[in-house]
Amino acid sequence: MGDAAASSQGQAASNILSGGIFVKKVFLSFIVCVALLSFCGVLSADVAFTTDDYSSGTIGIIGDDGGGLKIKAGPFVGYATNLNVLSYADGSRLLLAERPYLGSGGGAEDSLFFFDSSDLSIPLKNITIPGVSNTYDAEYLDGYLYLICYDGANIVKIDPDDFTVKARYEFSDSDIAQGYIPHGVSLASLGEELFALFIVIDNDTLTHANSRLVRLDRDLKAKDFVLQLPLNAHTAAVSGGSLYVASWGGEQNSSASSYRSQLQRVVINGDLMTAERLFTAAVIDGAQIGAICFAPDGTALIATHRYSDDFTTEANLYRLDSSLAPGARLKLTDSFTLAGWMTSIVYDPDTSCFWVANSNGGASANQILAFDDAGKLVKSFSAKDIGGPSSYLAAVKKQEAAGGDDGDSKPDDDGSSQVGGNTSGMGGSTGCSGGGMFGAALFIAALVWRRFCI
Repeated sequence: MGDAAASSQGQAASNILSGGIFVKKVFLSFIVCVALLSFCGVLSADVAFTTDDYSSGTIGIIGDDGGGLKIKAGPFVGYATNLNVLSYADGSRLLLAERPYLGSGGGAEDSLFFFDSSDLSIPLKNITIPGVSNTYDAEYLDGYLYLICYDGANIVKIDPDDFTVKARYEFSDSDIAQGYIPHGVSLASLGEELFALFIVIDNDTLTHANSRLVRLDRDLKAKDFVLQLPLNAHTAAVSGGSLYVASWGGEQNSSASSYRSQLQRVVINGDLMTAERLFTAAVIDGAQIGAICFAPDGTALIATHRYSDDFTTEANLYRLDSSLAPGARLKLTDSFTLAGWMTSIVYDPDTSCFWVANSNGGASANQILAFDDAGKLVKSFSAKDIGGPSSYLAAVKKQEAAGGDDGDSKPDDDGSSQVGGNTSGMGGSTGCSGGGMFGAALFIAALVWRRFCI
């Protein structure tokens, strides 16, 4: 009898112990699930976008406020056409350039709207700068903002605190033939230097001459050596301490140009620069090489375009692994072929995603698309979602809130507002949302564990 009771008590204790271990295992699994869901449940990003229907434009921000990716701010309406959006100061600031439409002949000064990226409802400043017309690209270096302009082929250095011009550079080259005009198209920084890319074109015949790459210091003083590059080079980008240049090879709508399109790496030796060809369009069946964007690991996403006889375009995305050796082969990204024109690609470190603006291919092609670092399409927004055909993108610092309601009009600004505004820190580098929810979930889980499982 005593032995039976002892045995029964021992079995009960064993069951309790086993049950406790089981509870702990279950609870541990719960914690792991909470962590995984909190880390990887929803993509997290803030990406500024513009739209353009050739009569007007909008600006907005795509982000995740805890309920998944959506239009987080805007789209703000009331802007003119031909907008360009550029981010600076680690994405905490935005520049919206309202540029005179090229079809009108250009030459007029841009209206420049400077924003804190957490609030697009009112700009920090709205100004024009003499000679700043058709802003194509921007670079932020040592606390100053540099703008390169298509019209006038000049660069300005701006103090972003008081929006004054501190230096100016205007490109000229005695080797340019009469009738040909340079235009500024891209700007990149490497170390403490700037590299400015200019195309050279006869605007009457649309005939291109060799493009030019100029090397400048922070005060926009240029070195004497100017590197000549292929026809219609359009993008200068930096990755892994190297400078890369992509070129159309000639007119963007000419099949004859396609096989001259190429990607090059610029080799810097003292004051001299040379260019080595990595690959031409021949490796992608003659499609012209368009927008290119690098992730921090050197992985590149490249947009290519091919024209049909009726001048419609077929766009492809290619993923290039970090081994950018001469003759490197391209890998088609998840077999995506899109009707349209990919005008802009940006990389968002929060999500490890490439964001692509695809437009001019009809209503179904006017989209903003996100591809993960494996090249898989993970999210897209239609023209209806964003308020019109997509045009340009800029990665911005992740914000807690981004201000404004859908359909707000373009703000009027008298230029008296001060630089500032509430900006939160950049999201973590894990590429997923819910960092705050994750911390809270673990805290609660720890309390429950201590109360019931220890």
